[in-house]
Amino acid sequence: MSLLIYTTISIVGIFIAGLGLAAQKTSFNIVGLLVLFMGTLLALLAAFIEPLFPGML
Repeated sequence: MSLLIYTTISIVGIFIAGLGLAAQKTSFNIVGLLVLFMGTLLALLAAFIEPLFPGML
């Protein structure tokens, strides 16, 4: 069950990062960078922190 949760969070993070990249292609450069950073951070959190510290998410 835990695997499902952090896999989902990771996929959502990658999706958010993709939205950030799409926003950067348009005029929203600062917003795009922030969204890209947030999405990447979310994906990394799900991918690395949960296996190291089970039960955190």
